[in-house]
Amino acid sequence: MEYAAGRRQPYTSPIRLYVAASAVVLAAMSLLGVSNLETMLASADEEGIAALEEALGGVADLRDPAFQARFNRSMDAIFPILNLLSPLAIMVLLKLLYWKRYLQEHLAFGCHYGTFLVVVTLTPLLVSGVARPIAMVVVTIASLLYVVVAMHRVYGAGWVGLIARFVALALGLLAYLLVVGMLAWTFALIAALL
Repeated sequence: MEYAAGRRQPYTSPIRLYVAASAVVLAAMSLLGVSNLETMLASADEEGIAALEEALGGVADLRDPAFQARFNRSMDAIFPILNLLSPLAIMVLLKLLYWKRYLQEHLAFGCHYGTFLVVVTLTPLLVSGVARPIAMVVVTIASLLYVVVAMHRVYGAGWVGLIARFVALALGLLAYLLVVGMLAWTFALIAALL
């Protein structure tokens, strides 16, 4: 709201805030081994792993430590780049929903919401066992509530229109995250195979 009102001087730039938060979270994820292929395979079911290995057609052994190291290096290089595009995706979606507002307002909103998302996403990664799924549910609910309240405060409008726009934004973000996740995996697999 302050950014849209033109009171920007006493605040950190939304882009700078997002990049700094992303850097901290990505470093923490790397230290925790979240993007580590071995960790991903340990949490996946055997049928899914078998289907992926079959799709690869014997080109790569997912359990091979050398392949896993190449995949991890590739994912560590690719994922931050794709992560930095998230505020732009939010900006585009918001421009479609609130087309009369300026792009820079949507970008500021996208950076602030993206900062919130990357910071709260770290929470479930810091806990283990039964607490992790509970933390993931709490983070998901908090993320959804946060964006509804933020949209109401920044963009105003009635609740019916707001909820409709929220649903459209949520579906758009979900589609974006699925595409980005698939792209990251695909690029990392290709780079690991080369």
